[in-house]
Amino acid sequence: MTRRIESSFVHTRRFEDPALQNRIRALVPLKELEARSKSADASSPPGYDARDRLLLQILHWFKNSFFKWVNQPPCSMCGKDEANNMIPMGGSQPTPEELRWEAFMTEVYSCKSCGSITRFPRYNHPEKLLETRCGRCGEWANCFTALCRALGYEARHVIDWTDHVWTEVYSSSQKRWMHADSCEDKLDAPLMYESGWGKKLSYVLAFSAFEVVDVTKRYTRKWQEVLDRRSLVSEEWLEKKLDLMNQMVMSSLPPMVWDPMIQRKQLEQNELEETLFYDPSASEEKPEEQEGRISGSKEWKDSRGESGKPKPAIEDGTCAVPGRTSAHIPVASYQLADKTNLDAVLAKVKEFNASTTIPEKSKLSPADIEALASLSTTLRTSPPTTKIPSEQLAPVERSISSWPFPNLFPLLDISRISLLNTSAAEFWAGKMGIVAMRFLIFSSAAAAASATPEVASANAMMIMRFFSNALASSASRGSLSKFLVQIVDAALGVITRCSKNAKQSAAICIVNASKCIADSNDGSHAANIASKLLSHFKTMQVPAEDTEVLYCLIVAAGTLAEKFPAAKQAVREVAPSITGNVDSVKKLGIQKLQEAISEFENVTTT
Repeated sequence: MTRRIESSFVHTRRFEDPALQNRIRALVPLKELEARSKSADASSPPGYDARDRLLLQILHWFKNSFFKWVNQPPCSMCGKDEANNMIPMGGSQPTPEELRWEAFMTEVYSCKSCGSITRFPRYNHPEKLLETRCGRCGEWANCFTALCRALGYEARHVIDWTDHVWTEVYSSSQKRWMHADSCEDKLDAPLMYESGWGKKLSYVLAFSAFEVVDVTKRYTRKWQEVLDRRSLVSEEWLEKKLDLMNQMVMSSLPPMVWDPMIQRKQLEQNELEETLFYDPSASEEKPEEQEGRISGSKEWKDSRGESGKPKPAIEDGTCAVPGRTSAHIPVASYQLADKTNLDAVLAKVKEFNASTTIPEKSKLSPADIEALASLSTTLRTSPPTTKIPSEQLAPVERSISSWPFPNLFPLLDISRISLLNTSAAEFWAGKMGIVAMRFLIFSSAAAAASATPEVASANAMMIMRFFSNALASSASRGSLSKFLVQIVDAALGVITRCSKNAKQSAAICIVNASKCIADSNDGSHAANIASKLLSHFKTMQVPAEDTEVLYCLIVAAGTLAEKFPAAKQAVREVAPSITGNVDSVKKLGIQKLQEAISEFENVTTT
């Protein structure tokens, strides 16, 4: 492990060679790619700036025009390049010339047609790869990472210990690292290996000349399973090893760059920690993350188990939100209180409680921690009708009222899971006035500004899930009746400024709130809310936005319009302005979303 980490780290210094970078720049048709990126602005994902859009075009060009995948090399004598013409003969010691270009392994093939021997050195030196322009994932990632550095991108060479290699590129506009797989032509699809390919990940480390980072959590939503497979070294050893290497690098850099590096590293760590609290059974993958491997022959992919399994067509938009005519129940993915999540949540509570960021007077006592452990066990192992003593819930409620905003998300997660228990929901109903006001304040932009964007989104996601579960529980729903308008406003704010998972949670919360308003028969605010929902729908980018969010907005507006005449009239007045987005949504071809649009149109025109 030590040798591989250190050699991979040393290798990245190649990418900083000015002569190599000059040679790369001479090969890249930059002006042509910049022109393509400008013409493709409208179809780019939301949040991408000009540099991000250019990176997309560089990736496409590299995959389709510059580099070539090699299953088996063509015969060096007769040139025959047909499938299965070359017979693998095993490996051979590299020649001195091959070693010069860092080919530490050379594959040998025999040609069926002419009987001659062909050598296929697996070069690692990016300068040689500019000449050969072929190989498998190792060669692809090597050359593409070097190319990104030459074009001024901050890039890292990412090594997956289960035998794959790719690149990460830093987006200055989004202030985060984006996954970039050149041999798959995929940008920002980190879950593709675990979800689409079916890989059983263990260690994924990102290397640059300036840092080494364990980024495994970015590529998994099954952290506990991954952790069980990480048996080469202890987690403590790996953390200390990487910290030591990073400290040595930083000590060699001028002090003026220390603060920005430390700040960005903290942002990344917050982002990686946030993934621990995603529900592993919730479907959050993008369509491109659900596909099997593209590069390589079918036989080779099948032998590695990376072809993926056939995925059902996205007929329902992967949206688990109940329709207006369905029984109103909590979304299934938010009902789960599995062992992995609760263990991770409790560990994070203990970590924060021991840190200096929590005022001494607000810290949990050993008895409080024990109560939380008992609560976790009950939620994990007992049916929802099990009586939970208020003493187990009280530490959560007290801490929610006193802990700093950046440290709240594990407590928020415990509170939203506890709402699935009847007696816990009754407990929260009695505290809902104070809790709801605090949560609504925390959902505001002003409060979110006190934390990093990643932590703000994590907290907003948990708050929205708390409200969703509270609104769906008969034991606590009534206690939120006077907050429904504020909850919808807060949720729309989350959709505007937060990350994908927080947006989806907020959208589902809006559906739950609209159903509660309809059930309450109090339509005093229904027209205003329905109008806001459609106005928000109008501003969303289609088809780039999540279909779940679009679906929820249209379902919630239709729910109010169906029940209240004033809301129907308000919707009719706004409806003409959303025609463009409605047409775009219909073109997506997602059956459930189309049905929601059709039902909405029926409600508002009758």
